[in-house]
Amino acid sequence: MRSAPAHSPCQASESTTMSITQEPPSGRSAAEFPLPSRQSMDSILQQLRALVPDRRTTHIESLRIAERQARLLRELLDSHVDTFDTDLVKAIPRITIDTLIGEIPFSGASFWNGNTWHVHIRGEEPLTHQRFTILHELKHILDHPVQARIYDDRAFVCYGERELIADYFAACVLLPEDRFRAAYKKTHDHQVLADQFGVSVRRILYRLSELDLTETVTQIPLRSMQPAHVPVVQRAIA
Repeated sequence: MRSAPAHSPCQASESTTMSITQEPPSGRSAAEFPLPSRQSMDSILQQLRALVPDRRTTHIESLRIAERQARLLRELLDSHVDTFDTDLVKAIPRITIDTLIGEIPFSGASFWNGNTWHVHIRGEEPLTHQRFTILHELKHILDHPVQARIYDDRAFVCYGERELIADYFAACVLLPEDRFRAAYKKTHDHQVLADQFGVSVRRILYRLSELDLTETVTQIPLRSMQPAHVPVVQRAIA
């Protein structure tokens, strides 16, 4: 077992709120939406990591990999509704998610304790942002064994790149392109779209920009610019 740098704690600001625990759509009971089998759940991390080629990738390739991983995650978790249920991530073996109140000054962090991945989420954040942070940290977990292949090894470049791509992965899961484009054809009301997909209006604006559906957003999210202020010890998987 070797030591590895910690994933950088996230800094961000989202506004709109909704519950992390999603209600089944159309009044249907949770029993009608069973989790995938234990066998399929056990292999989710491996299947998502298998999408990374065994070579150094370019930045654009790393973005495309994040898109493919986001689509496959929804497929593997049998998520076919607009509002992705982040509780499904909690069901992935060897991942524990804890929401902490008054204990961490950043949005989230992930670390490996030798047996399980732990994700800490700042409970004071708006719940839409907590959902986003869970998926942001999941991307860090996916990338950990293959980070040398998908990120520039220069530290000052690598930090910003990994945070931007983790944000992009989270956006692709919460706002999948096909569903989001279809929804945008029906309404351009940002608040309606935010409620439909369980994200903030700010995140809607960024996704519109990413998909060339509106003018380019010039402001980079704070979480992708600010350096980490609190180190988190993390060890690599043996």
